Amino acid sequence: MKKARNGFIKTLPYLCLVGVIAIGLMTIVGTGGGGGDGSEPLPPGPDGPLPPVAGGWTGSAGFGELSFIVNSASTEITEISYAFSDFLCGIATHNETRTVKPTTPWSITDSQFTIERTFDPNFEMTLIGTFDETGKNASGTWEAVSYGTTCSGTWDASPVGGGGGSEADIEWIFTQTVITYKYSQGFLVAMVFNQKFGVTAGSGDVPITATLKEASGNYNMLDEQTETFYVEEGNEYEMQVHVNVRVGWGCSPFDKDVMIFSSPSALTTSETTITPLADINPVTGQPDWCCVRQYEIDTITLN
Repeated sequence: MKKARNGFIKTLPYLCLVGVIAIGLMTIVGTGGGGGDGSEPLPPGPDGPLPPVAGGWTGSAGFGELSFIVNSASTEITEISYAFSDFLCGIATHNETRTVKPTTPWSITDSQFTIERTFDPNFEMTLIGTFDETGKNASGTWEAVSYGTTCSGTWDASPVGGGGGSEADIEWIFTQTVITYKYSQGFLVAMVFNQKFGVTAGSGDVPITATLKEASGNYNMLDEQTETFYVEEGNEYEMQVHVNVRVGWGCSPFDKDVMIFSSPSALTTSETTITPLADINPVTGQPDWCCVRQYEIDTITLN
Protein backbone atom coordinates (compact mmCIF):
# COMPACT_ATOMS: atom_id res chain seq x y z
CA MET A 1 0.00 0.00 0.00
CA LYS A 2 1.31 3.42 -0.91
CA LYS A 3 1.90 6.20 1.55
CA ALA A 4 0.60 9.61 0.71
CA ARG A 5 3.09 11.47 -1.45
CA ASN A 6 4.79 14.47 -0.04
CA GLY A 7 6.67 16.68 -2.49
CA PHE A 8 8.39 19.30 -0.36
CA ILE A 9 9.97 22.21 -2.24
CA LYS A 10 13.51 22.80 -1.17
CA THR A 11 15.34 26.09 -1.78
CA LEU A 12 19.11 25.86 -1.57
CA PRO A 13 21.09 28.99 -2.37
CA TYR A 14 24.59 28.32 -3.63
CA LEU A 15 27.28 30.15 -5.54
CA CYS A 16 27.40 27.91 -8.59
CA LEU A 17 30.54 27.03 -10.53
CA VAL A 18 30.67 27.09 -14.29
CA GLY A 19 29.76 23.53 -15.28
CA VAL A 20 29.37 21.39 -18.32
CA ILE A 21 25.90 20.95 -19.74
CA ALA A 22 24.80 17.37 -19.37
CA ILE A 23 22.25 16.11 -21.86
CA GLY A 24 21.32 12.44 -21.93
CA LEU A 25 22.04 9.83 -19.25
CA MET A 26 24.61 9.62 -16.46
CA THR A 27 24.97 6.65 -14.10
CA ILE A 28 26.53 6.21 -10.67
CA VAL A 29 26.70 3.20 -8.37
CA GLY A 30 26.17 3.05 -4.59
CA THR A 31 26.30 0.24 -2.06
CA GLY A 32 24.34 -0.43 1.12
CA GLY A 33 25.35 -1.09 4.70
CA GLY A 34 23.90 -1.50 8.16
CA GLY A 35 22.48 -4.27 10.29
CA GLY A 36 19.46 -5.85 11.93
CA ASP A 37 17.87 -4.87 15.23
CA GLY A 38 19.22 -7.88 17.14
CA SER A 39 16.14 -8.08 19.41
CA GLU A 40 14.60 -11.30 20.69
CA PRO A 41 11.07 -12.24 19.54
CA LEU A 42 8.28 -12.04 22.11
CA PRO A 43 6.56 -15.46 22.36
CA PRO A 44 2.82 -15.51 23.02
CA GLY A 45 1.55 -17.14 26.19
CA PRO A 46 -0.46 -20.37 25.88
CA ASP A 47 -3.72 -18.60 26.63
CA GLY A 48 -2.70 -14.99 26.05
CA PRO A 49 -3.02 -12.67 23.08
CA LEU A 50 -0.76 -13.07 20.07
CA PRO A 51 1.94 -10.42 19.60
CA PRO A 52 1.30 -7.78 16.92
CA VAL A 53 2.37 -8.72 13.41
CA ALA A 54 5.86 -7.41 12.68
CA GLY A 55 6.40 -5.09 9.74
CA GLY A 56 4.42 -2.30 8.17
CA TRP A 57 0.93 -1.25 9.29
CA THR A 58 -1.43 1.23 7.67
CA GLY A 59 -4.78 2.73 8.58
CA SER A 60 -7.13 5.67 8.54
CA ALA A 61 -7.97 8.47 10.94
CA GLY A 62 -9.95 11.68 10.99
CA PHE A 63 -6.88 13.66 9.88
CA GLY A 64 -6.11 11.38 6.91
CA GLU A 65 -3.95 8.23 6.98
CA LEU A 66 -1.26 6.85 9.24
CA SER A 67 1.33 4.11 8.93
CA PHE A 68 3.88 2.65 11.29
CA ILE A 69 6.43 -0.15 11.57
CA VAL A 70 6.53 -2.83 14.28
CA ASN A 71 9.98 -4.33 14.87
CA SER A 72 10.73 -8.01 14.23
CA ALA A 73 10.34 -8.86 17.94
CA SER A 74 6.88 -7.22 18.06
CA THR A 75 7.99 -5.21 21.10
CA GLU A 76 8.48 -1.72 19.65
CA ILE A 77 7.28 0.74 17.02
CA THR A 78 10.32 2.05 15.17
CA GLU A 79 8.72 4.55 12.78
CA ILE A 80 5.43 6.35 12.20
CA SER A 81 4.06 8.54 9.42
CA TYR A 82 1.06 10.85 9.57
CA ALA A 83 -0.40 11.71 6.15
CA PHE A 84 -2.59 14.76 6.76
CA SER A 85 -5.25 15.44 4.12
CA ASP A 86 -7.25 18.68 4.32
CA PHE A 87 -7.01 18.43 8.09
CA LEU A 88 -8.36 21.65 9.61
CA CYS A 89 -7.52 22.17 13.25
CA GLY A 90 -7.77 25.68 14.62
CA ILE A 91 -6.49 28.24 12.12
CA ALA A 92 -4.32 25.81 10.17
CA THR A 93 -5.14 23.31 7.42
CA HIS A 94 -2.59 20.52 7.12
CA ASN A 95 -1.79 18.79 3.83
CA GLU A 96 1.55 17.12 4.40
CA THR A 97 3.19 13.89 5.54
CA ARG A 98 5.17 13.86 8.77
CA THR A 99 7.48 10.89 9.36
CA VAL A 100 9.22 10.23 12.67
CA LYS A 101 12.01 7.69 13.28
CA PRO A 102 12.97 8.15 16.94
CA THR A 103 16.36 7.30 18.37
CA THR A 104 14.56 5.29 21.05
CA PRO A 105 11.57 3.39 19.60
CA TRP A 106 8.16 3.48 21.27
CA SER A 107 7.55 0.43 23.48
CA ILE A 108 4.61 -1.93 23.08
CA THR A 109 3.55 -3.07 26.57
CA ASP A 110 0.59 -5.39 27.16
CA SER A 111 -0.40 -4.79 23.52
CA GLN A 112 -0.64 -1.03 24.13
CA PHE A 113 1.46 1.98 23.12
CA THR A 114 1.53 5.77 23.24
CA ILE A 115 3.28 8.01 20.73
CA GLU A 116 3.78 11.71 21.45
CA ARG A 117 5.43 14.06 18.98
CA THR A 118 5.90 17.82 18.82
CA PHE A 119 6.48 18.75 15.17
CA ASP A 120 6.92 22.45 15.83
CA PRO A 121 5.89 24.92 18.57
CA ASN A 122 2.40 25.20 17.07
CA PHE A 123 1.67 21.58 16.18
CA GLU A 124 1.85 18.39 18.20
CA MET A 125 0.25 14.94 18.01
CA THR A 126 -0.54 12.19 20.53
CA LEU A 127 -1.51 8.70 19.38
CA ILE A 128 -2.74 6.02 21.79
CA GLY A 129 -3.29 2.50 20.49
CA THR A 130 -4.09 -1.11 21.36
CA PHE A 131 -3.49 -4.31 19.38
CA ASP A 132 -6.25 -6.92 19.58
CA GLU A 133 -5.76 -10.52 20.69
CA THR A 134 -5.07 -11.72 17.14
CA GLY A 135 -2.20 -9.27 16.67
CA LYS A 136 -3.65 -8.32 13.29
CA ASN A 137 -5.76 -5.28 14.21
CA ALA A 138 -4.98 -2.06 16.02
CA SER A 139 -7.14 0.89 17.04
CA GLY A 140 -7.16 3.81 19.39
CA THR A 141 -7.47 7.57 19.73
CA TRP A 142 -5.49 10.55 18.49
CA GLU A 143 -5.25 14.14 19.67
CA ALA A 144 -3.76 17.10 17.82
CA VAL A 145 -2.98 20.54 19.22
CA SER A 146 -2.63 23.14 16.48
CA TYR A 147 -2.08 26.81 17.36
CA GLY A 148 -3.77 26.25 20.72
CA THR A 149 -6.80 24.36 19.37
CA THR A 150 -7.29 20.71 20.37
CA CYS A 151 -8.76 18.27 17.85
CA SER A 152 -9.29 14.55 18.46
CA GLY A 153 -10.75 11.37 17.04
CA THR A 154 -10.25 7.64 16.56
CA TRP A 155 -8.10 5.53 14.25
CA ASP A 156 -7.71 1.91 13.16
CA ALA A 157 -5.01 0.01 11.30
CA SER A 158 -4.02 -3.41 10.02
CA PRO A 159 -0.80 -4.99 8.73
CA VAL A 160 0.29 -4.24 5.18
CA GLY A 161 -0.71 -7.24 3.07
CA GLY A 162 -3.21 -8.43 5.68
CA GLY A 163 -0.64 -9.96 8.00
CA GLY A 164 -1.21 -13.39 6.50
CA GLY A 165 2.46 -14.07 5.84
CA SER A 166 5.43 -14.35 8.18
CA GLU A 167 7.05 -11.04 7.27
CA ALA A 168 9.03 -11.01 10.50
CA ASP A 169 10.79 -14.23 9.43
CA ILE A 170 11.79 -12.94 5.99
CA GLU A 171 15.36 -11.68 5.73
CA TRP A 172 17.00 -9.99 2.79
CA ILE A 173 19.99 -7.84 1.93
CA PHE A 174 20.29 -4.71 -0.20
CA THR A 175 23.25 -5.02 -2.55
CA GLN A 176 23.64 -2.33 -5.22
CA THR A 177 21.91 0.83 -6.35
CA VAL A 178 22.37 2.23 -9.86
CA ILE A 179 20.99 5.71 -10.60
CA THR A 180 20.22 6.97 -14.08
CA TYR A 181 19.87 10.75 -14.43
CA LYS A 182 17.74 12.20 -17.22
CA TYR A 183 18.30 15.75 -18.46
CA SER A 184 16.34 18.00 -20.80
CA GLN A 185 17.83 21.24 -22.11
CA GLY A 186 20.44 21.14 -19.38
CA PHE A 187 17.99 20.60 -16.52
CA LEU A 188 17.62 17.46 -14.41
CA VAL A 189 14.04 16.25 -15.03
CA ALA A 190 13.96 12.65 -13.76
CA MET A 191 15.92 9.92 -12.03
CA VAL A 192 15.52 6.14 -12.06
CA PHE A 193 16.88 4.12 -9.13
CA ASN A 194 17.59 0.44 -9.79
CA GLN A 195 17.89 -1.18 -6.37
CA LYS A 196 19.02 -4.83 -6.20
CA PHE A 197 18.45 -7.12 -3.21
CA GLY A 198 18.47 -10.82 -2.41
CA VAL A 199 16.13 -12.78 -0.12
CA THR A 200 18.16 -14.97 2.23
CA ALA A 201 15.34 -16.48 4.31
CA GLY A 202 11.55 -16.79 4.18
CA SER A 203 8.87 -15.91 1.63
CA GLY A 204 5.93 -13.52 1.81
CA ASP A 205 4.89 -9.88 1.61
CA VAL A 206 7.45 -7.23 2.57
CA PRO A 207 7.14 -3.42 2.60
CA ILE A 208 9.99 -1.42 1.07
CA THR A 209 10.27 2.31 1.73
CA ALA A 210 12.08 4.73 -0.58
CA THR A 211 12.95 8.01 1.15
CA LEU A 212 14.51 11.13 -0.36
CA LYS A 213 16.25 13.39 2.16
CA GLU A 214 18.57 16.36 2.16
CA ALA A 215 20.98 14.43 4.37
CA SER A 216 21.21 11.17 6.24
CA GLY A 217 19.85 11.11 9.77
CA ASN A 218 17.71 14.26 9.65
CA TYR A 219 13.93 14.62 9.52
CA ASN A 220 13.83 16.94 6.52
CA MET A 221 12.17 14.46 4.17
CA LEU A 222 11.74 15.59 0.58
CA ASP A 223 9.50 12.70 -0.46
CA GLU A 224 8.73 9.17 0.65
CA GLN A 225 6.74 6.22 -0.63
CA THR A 226 6.21 2.61 0.45
CA GLU A 227 5.25 -0.38 -1.66
CA THR A 228 4.65 -3.98 -0.57
CA PHE A 229 5.92 -6.86 -2.71
CA TYR A 230 5.75 -10.64 -2.50
CA VAL A 231 9.23 -12.22 -2.41
CA GLU A 232 10.54 -15.76 -2.19
CA GLU A 233 13.58 -17.20 -0.42
CA GLY A 234 16.67 -17.65 -2.56
CA ASN A 235 15.61 -15.21 -5.27
CA GLU A 236 17.26 -11.96 -6.29
CA TYR A 237 15.18 -8.94 -7.28
CA GLU A 238 15.63 -5.53 -8.85
CA MET A 239 13.34 -2.71 -7.83
CA GLN A 240 12.89 0.40 -9.98
CA VAL A 241 11.93 3.73 -8.45
CA HIS A 242 11.01 6.49 -10.90
CA VAL A 243 11.41 10.02 -9.53
CA ASN A 244 10.20 13.17 -11.27
CA VAL A 245 12.25 16.34 -10.74
CA ARG A 246 11.03 19.90 -11.18
CA VAL A 247 13.38 22.87 -11.10
CA GLY A 248 12.87 26.61 -11.10
CA TRP A 249 16.56 27.43 -11.50
CA GLY A 250 19.74 25.57 -12.30
CA CYS A 251 21.17 23.56 -9.43
CA SER A 252 24.59 23.62 -7.81
CA PRO A 253 26.95 20.63 -8.11
CA PHE A 254 27.21 20.83 -4.31
CA ASP A 255 23.51 19.95 -3.99
CA LYS A 256 23.86 16.31 -2.81
CA ASP A 257 20.68 14.73 -1.54
CA VAL A 258 20.32 11.06 -0.55
CA MET A 259 17.98 8.20 -1.44
CA ILE A 260 17.50 5.66 1.37
CA PHE A 261 15.90 2.23 0.94
CA SER A 262 14.72 0.54 4.13
CA SER A 263 12.36 -2.13 5.44
CA PRO A 264 11.77 -3.90 8.75
CA SER A 265 12.71 -7.15 6.95
CA ALA A 266 16.01 -5.90 5.53
CA LEU A 267 19.29 -6.84 7.20
CA THR A 268 20.83 -3.74 5.64
CA THR A 269 19.80 -0.22 4.72
CA SER A 270 20.87 1.13 1.32
CA GLU A 271 21.83 4.80 1.11
CA THR A 272 22.96 6.44 -2.13
CA THR A 273 24.04 10.04 -2.68
CA ILE A 274 22.46 11.94 -5.58
CA THR A 275 25.18 13.92 -7.36
CA PRO A 276 23.96 15.39 -10.66
CA LEU A 277 26.17 17.80 -12.54
CA ALA A 278 25.49 21.52 -12.33
CA ASP A 279 22.42 22.32 -14.40
CA ILE A 280 22.95 25.00 -17.00
CA ASN A 281 20.49 27.73 -17.81
CA PRO A 282 19.55 27.07 -21.46
CA VAL A 283 19.15 30.82 -22.09
CA THR A 284 22.40 32.14 -20.61
CA GLY A 285 24.48 28.98 -20.95
CA GLN A 286 25.75 29.56 -17.40
CA PRO A 287 24.95 27.93 -14.03
CA ASP A 288 22.31 29.85 -12.09
CA TRP A 289 22.83 31.36 -8.67
CA CYS A 290 20.26 29.36 -6.75
CA CYS A 291 18.40 26.09 -6.79
CA VAL A 292 14.72 25.24 -6.44
CA ARG A 293 14.29 21.49 -6.83
CA GLN A 294 11.17 19.45 -6.09
CA TYR A 295 11.20 15.64 -6.03
CA GLU A 296 8.16 13.44 -6.56
CA ILE A 297 8.40 9.64 -6.35
CA ASP A 298 6.27 8.47 -9.26
CA THR A 299 6.27 4.66 -9.29
CA ILE A 300 7.94 1.73 -7.54
CA THR A 301 8.06 -1.57 -9.42
CA LEU A 302 9.74 -4.93 -8.84
CA ASN A 303 11.27 -7.28 -11.43
